[in-house]
Amino acid sequence: MFYKSLTGLNMHDENSEQPLTEHLVDQFASYFLMTMLAFHIFSYMKKNYDKRLAKDKFLGPSGK
Repeated sequence: MFYKSLTGLNMHDENSEQPLTEHLVDQFASYFLMTMLAFHIFSYMKKNYDKRLAKDKFLGPSGK
């Protein structure tokens, strides 16, 4: 353990943190993509619901 800290091979070495940083960037990109996809699906569903609600209000309860 002491030898590793003298040679610079410890947890704080920049090379050992690089894969973790790339992993976090990939994870953030995945969560961002899923969030944006969910947001757009929700807004599409809301727009269609509002359109159907306005159509039902205009046509009345019979739907004709």
